[in-house]
Amino acid sequence: MATTQEVIEALQAEGLSEETIKFIVPILAYESRVGNTPYVLDAKDALSESYGLGQVNIETMESAIWMALSELDIEIPGATEQQIRQWNTAMYQEGEEDVRNFTEEQTKFVIDYLLNKADLQFNAKVVKHMIHQKQLENKGMSEMDAILNLYVLTPRKFDINNTNFEDFTEKDAEEAQRFKDQIDAEVESFYTTSPPTTPPPPPTSGREERVLEATKSERNLYNSQVGPAVSADQDFEEAKLKTDIARGNSPDYVKYKSLSDYQMKNFLLKNINNKRKKLNKPLLSELQPMQDMPQAAPVADTSIQFPYGRPVNIQEVLDLLEP
Repeated sequence: MATTQEVIEALQAEGLSEETIKFIVPILAYESRVGNTPYVLDAKDALSESYGLGQVNIETMESAIWMALSELDIEIPGATEQQIRQWNTAMYQEGEEDVRNFTEEQTKFVIDYLLNKADLQFNAKVVKHMIHQKQLENKGMSEMDAILNLYVLTPRKFDINNTNFEDFTEKDAEEAQRFKDQIDAEVESFYTTSPPTTPPPPPTSGREERVLEATKSERNLYNSQVGPAVSADQDFEEAKLKTDIARGNSPDYVKYKSLSDYQMKNFLLKNINNKRKKLNKPLLSELQPMQDMPQAAPVADTSIQFPYGRPVNIQEVLDLLEP
């Protein structure tokens, strides 16, 4: 069980917008209620295989569940490369067998995790990925439309202008609307009384290392796509970073903004470390900026020139860069 404030904070931590949170929190409260208690994390639907805060259906939301587990580096037992590829894209290729459904062993594992181990933050991750899965299945679908696609009856019950009571009674709708009014008031109170959130601090070197680290599931997916020969020669993190830089999407923690810069720095760093290794000196993790070095004067030819015009070779450059 959780409070409205805790649910909002968990969804914020997963990157959902204020507009989306205000729209979905009353739905989550209603969907996960047991009696009159909202946000019951081990809630189980009486009519379908749906569990938890978002009432995730394990027979249709396999991708969302796998994505949430992958964020925590938790592997679904017996998952094949084909399953992982299909879960990752929420679809299968034409002419390919659809293997997204969980096996009996996987179903037992997922149910046990959702009922006995999943905390509020994990449930928030599942909700985020449920929306994402719907958007993968329906290209161009907005978050709001994805939510309405996930939860068909509850928004209709909440709608005071609804006159279609084929799937539920008018009394059910009135009770649902009173329930929504209570949750809406709690949501509004959170946003009107909570202090504004402060932006996260700039990344540090430790943060850089953590961001570049791939989960085991990401590595398995990468290895299955490129093959063992390529994955052994080309590290996942380096391949991902090179791809980002080449596409012009260089992350903030990267100090160089083009692939050529990246390759040159790597070249210099490897050469410096080779020399330091021969001299039994500690290896460098990155190139340190040179302090108070005069800027090179403009030159017409392609040789490396420094202020007084004397050409230098690559070995001299390496010696100069050595701390």
